Amino acid sequence: MNYGNLSDEMRAHIEEKVADLVESGMSESEARAKAMREFGNRMLHLEDSRAVWRWAWVDQAAQDLRHALRGMGRSPGFTAVVVATLALGIGANTAIFSLVNQLLLHPAAIANPERIVAIGTEYKKLNLHFVGGSAPTMSDVRDNREVFEHAALLAGSNVNYSDGDTPEMLQASAASAEWFDVFGARPLLGRTFRPEEDQPNANRVVVLAHATWMRLFGGDRSVLGRKILLNQISYEVIGVMPAGFSYPDSTDLWTPAGLPPDQFANSNRFNEHHLIVARVRGGITMKQANAAVALLGERAKSANAVARDSNWGLFAVPFTDTVAGTSKTPVLVLAGAVGF
Repeated sequence: MNYGNLSDEMRAHIEEKVADLVESGMSESEARAKAMREFGNRMLHLEDSRAVWRWAWVDQAAQDLRHALRGMGRSPGFTAVVVATLALGIGANTAIFSLVNQLLLHPAAIANPERIVAIGTEYKKLNLHFVGGSAPTMSDVRDNREVFEHAALLAGSNVNYSDGDTPEMLQASAASAEWFDVFGARPLLGRTFRPEEDQPNANRVVVLAHATWMRLFGGDRSVLGRKILLNQISYEVIGVMPAGFSYPDSTDLWTPAGLPPDQFANSNRFNEHHLIVARVRGGITMKQANAAVALLGERAKSANAVARDSNWGLFAVPFTDTVAGTSKTPVLVLAGAVGF
């Protein structure tokens, strides 16, 4: 705002008033004195206008900034220490927040990670709790569509990849059909598994991790449909996942689990060696999901004397907790320390 123009305008009003009073017969000195009394203190009007046109804090902030800059100029050594401290603090906080964000809040290539749970098993009388379950448990969770959109299990193993004379060991994950749906993960190329491919002897298809695709095939987009040998068995490449998605960690490729029907029988209820994950429906809280899983456990326990005697049960935990594992507490402590 141009306060010089405002001052000129006020002066013009005063002179106009003086001229009117002089025309009415008053001397110029008397007219000027009366005009000034009627118009008031010109500087006070200017300050009032300044308060209307400009927020007071803007003026104050500008004054503080000028004062700070003058002080920094008088003490360059202190200024250098302050700038270095701020740079280190901002850099450290940025780094640790990126770690917390990727590890605990938004794991890479996963849609709405807060809606994903891992299923756990407990034997309360033995004070035993672990993440994992059986194929029948996964089937029960998957069929509870009121609470869960998708559920899947996973079993990991090493496979020998053969392409020429030198075989290479790769980390393979045998996943049931809805594994990628649980994570809301979409392939970069091709597709993921169909339900009919998650059957015994029909599971000869493979989805590659992005790093595997780049390392073994040089990012060749024509890899889809190619046949590769895993443990001397031919598999067809049907998809490539985007960079960042490799759950569980270090997975090189995924094949359909193709479990036989007898694995889903109640007699296998307590063969709890599978990782089970599920996607909770929108609007369902973690507490409600855990209660639903616990109820499934109670129903299964009622039909088995050993389960009743050991107070066997099921529970659900946020998937991000299983990703972080034992590193969650140290990471949070580190984040607090760096923030402080």
